[in-house]
Amino acid sequence: MDVLSAIIKLNAQQYKITPTTLASRKELEQLVHGERELAILSGWRRHHGGEQLLAFLQGDSQLHSQNNQLKLD
Repeated sequence: MDVLSAIIKLNAQQYKITPTTLASRKELEQLVHGERELAILSGWRRHHGGEQLLAFLQGDSQLHSQNNQLKLD
């Protein structure tokens, strides 16, 4: 859950919005448990964070530290 929260925080910073505007912790928990009918996976939220969360969960991206900053590749 902490990694997914970090991904949301990175995206929120990039788009200058609050992390909870993108997804709540409860919604992240639902995503981990396989739920796909979530706000984070539709509309602008999918573009601003949902795609990155799905890629991470599917093993297509990694979160790492570079120059004391988190990066998602």
